[in-house]
Amino acid sequence: MTELGDTASLKAEIATYDKDEIDQYISAIKNEIKMLNDHTEQLESENTEKDINYVESFIRIYESKIIEQSDEMERLFSEVQ
Repeated sequence: MTELGDTASLKAEIATYDKDEIDQYISAIKNEIKMLNDHTEQLESENTEKDINYVESFIRIYESKIIEQSDEMERLFSEVQ
């Protein structure tokens, strides 16, 4: 691990920083995070809608298979009688 140096030299270096530039950088980062959060929410919403559509489609397919198998069982039952 590298050493940071003594407190006096750190304070001297920090004193040379442009406060307005740092504030603008922090603001830009906050805006970027907000935009990414909004985009993430949008993607999650789209995925949720896709998941719902997938499940609904699966249920429709599954339902038709159950009905198909039920009809087949009735037919076989009738043949056995």
